[in-house]
Amino acid sequence: MNQWYYADQGQQRGPVGELELIEMRRLGSVNDNTLVWREGMAEWKRFAVCLEAPTDRISPPPSPFAPPRAPVYEAPLGSAVHGGPVVYGGFLRRWVALIVDAIILYLPLMVVAAVMGAVLGPAMEGNSAAGLLYLMWLLCVPCYYAFLESSSWQATLGKRLLGIKVVDLEGQRISFGRALGRWFAASLSYLTLYIGFLLAALTDRKQALHDFIASTLVVDRWAYTDSPERQQQRLPALVIVLILGLVLIVPLSILAAIAIPAYNDYLLRAKGAEVLGSASPAKLAVTEFVFSESRCPQDWAELPRGSQPVSPLIGESLVGEFDGGGCGIEIKLANSAPAKLAGNHFYLSFDSDSNAWTCSSDIDSRYLPSGCR
Repeated sequence: MNQWYYADQGQQRGPVGELELIEMRRLGSVNDNTLVWREGMAEWKRFAVCLEAPTDRISPPPSPFAPPRAPVYEAPLGSAVHGGPVVYGGFLRRWVALIVDAIILYLPLMVVAAVMGAVLGPAMEGNSAAGLLYLMWLLCVPCYYAFLESSSWQATLGKRLLGIKVVDLEGQRISFGRALGRWFAASLSYLTLYIGFLLAALTDRKQALHDFIASTLVVDRWAYTDSPERQQQRLPALVIVLILGLVLIVPLSILAAIAIPAYNDYLLRAKGAEVLGSASPAKLAVTEFVFSESRCPQDWAELPRGSQPVSPLIGESLVGEFDGGGCGIEIKLANSAPAKLAGNHFYLSFDSDSNAWTCSSDIDSRYLPSGCR
């Protein structure tokens, strides 16, 4: 005799015999719209579609010597929607959902940290700003995951977008405390170099390490509902689009992370080269003065008009003998210059024996033009 399963308030019930199921229909325990399924059917269907036979149909009783059939939950559940009760959230779905959640969380936190840094001023620069961001992350992120995964959604915004949710091993909604513990358990996956997350691609029920610790599952949003036939075994088109987008975004982000700082360094070196270029007339005037007067000029007044370097980047320039000996030019950059250059100096030293100029600076070597490194 056929063994049937039926949906009852989002849970799978059964197995029951066909006559017993028909009797349940007569008593009102199930109705014509109740979803039913038996082995060999491609999908769950309404009672009225599957059992149209008259209620007085007689089937032979089962043999008392036949071994009882094992309930469906005794064996590990498959992830296929057809012929099985639950579709689990696969590794790719969960991975994309994790990235979506990270973007949703990180961008607002970055904005808040930047605003606080601007309001509080220099005290929030550097390590302080980074520390503030980490503190906000540790306070907000656990609450975000725990609140949403224990809510009626049973999913974060990323999981909701990807059509998956978090349940316990019986398919029930988890509590706030368990959801919070599940988030902290995820730290073990980070400590194991993400191997804990990789388990979701290798285990039968797609459980990551923190799922085993918290006794939870990640399943299709329609699993354990009255509409299990709406579960999707294949990746939704949205997931595929997001994966393709991430495949493009990640390498482009890496290239941008490398190229943008390198370009900024190039711009600063160009500013330094501009300053040194403006000092070329001064170097020529000093060279001629030293050979004609056999001494170093005391100030710019001893040199021809127009010899002094002129540039919006220059705050002050001096000519004469250095404290440690030797003749040359000292250029102090203006406070209006880029932050990495402002207030720093170029020292141009002339050696009359070799008739050569050398350049030195207190600016970081990354931002110096090649002629001054």
